[in-house]
Amino acid sequence: MLKMDTAERTCLAVELVLTKKHGLKPAEAKRMLQNSVFYQTLQEDPIFVGHRSADFWAKEILDEYSVPH
Repeated sequence: MLKMDTAERTCLAVELVLTKKHGLKPAEAKRMLQNSVFYQTLQEDPIFVGHRSADFWAKEILDEYSVPH
């Protein structure tokens, strides 16, 4: 089994919300995620990011890119 650290699990969870709940293509979801303020914040303050759900962060990313949800 592949071991993932907390940041990787968090990114995967947000990516899954973007693809499964909001209908983004996986490549688009990954690109948006990696270029978002969420990703930068995750690198700088993972504890802060951990206090919010994947659904919250997915909506933040969608808002950042002005994608209706």
